[in-house]
Amino acid sequence: MAAHAAAVAAGMPTYRDPITGNTVFTAVFLADRGYCCESGCRHCPYSPGGR
Repeated sequence: MAAHAAAVAAGMPTYRDPITGNTVFTAVFLADRGYCCESGCRHCPYSPGGR
């Protein structure tokens, strides 16, 4: 969660997960996008299928 918080504070849309190395979208980016893509994003603020 520290990597997520640092990315949000820096205004970055993504961060690199320190354990898996995967690129992860921040909750702010996903909320600003405005819809759920139904890909199971880690920080998705929408319920699947929500628009």
